[in-house]
Amino acid sequence: QITHLNLIGCSYFNDYDVEEAILRPLANTLVHLNLSSSGIQHPVIHSTILKTLILQRCINLCALNPESFCPSLDVLDLSSCPVFNGEGILDVESGLASFCPRLSTLNLSNCTGLRYMKIKFPTPVNVKSTIGDAVHGVTSTLELSDPTVSARLENIYLSKCVLLSNVTISCPLKRIDIGECMHLKVLSIFSPDLEMLDVSRLPLMLVSLRCHSLLHLNLAWCRDLDSKHSIINCKALESVDIR
Repeated sequence: QITHLNLIGCSYFNDYDVEEAILRPLANTLVHLNLSSSGIQHPVIHSTILKTLILQRCINLCALNPESFCPSLDVLDLSSCPVFNGEGILDVESGLASFCPRLSTLNLSNCTGLRYMKIKFPTPVNVKSTIGDAVHGVTSTLELSDPTVSARLENIYLSKCVLLSNVTISCPLKRIDIGECMHLKVLSIFSPDLEMLDVSRLPLMLVSLRCHSLLHLNLAWCRDLDSKHSIINCKALESVDIR
């Protein structure tokens, strides 16, 4: 029985191949699938037992089909997919949680086509925070609702997403790597577990942070940050770098 399948570099593999030749016949055994550098574009990924999905360097991958559903998925790696835009999954707040409600690690680093993302995993707190700037026309809304599944998303990697401009995250985040996102203007994070955040040298204008465990915050060289419209609600803060 096949549980792990690595088909790296199969550039002629298309969406139909993945859906019909891999996922359907291996539906009851496959827990690890690596299709890096394949020819997929907009596949439906449907598996009740798949735990790891690696789709690195898929140059034609623009999005995952919204009909995708992987309730056991733990790791999703979409790094270095240049035209990936997250449509249907990352442009709807509950999209990722609906696709893979038990996800713990998401890697989107070097997705140079990604412009904005909204990630909302259910939490036991009801909070709504809206930040905006009429001058620049930038707004971001963060909404949290009661849990229906166990929220687990702890690690998010977004480094070198050079066109990313607006990020909204609500989950029990423990680590976020957001370096070299040189167009990032709006960042909104609600996380009860995040302890360290480094957004230094980013062109941020608006920040909303509700991270009650945050100890260290680095805002150094964020020259465009609008302190009047930004919200930092982090009761445990021990150090802030605002050089």
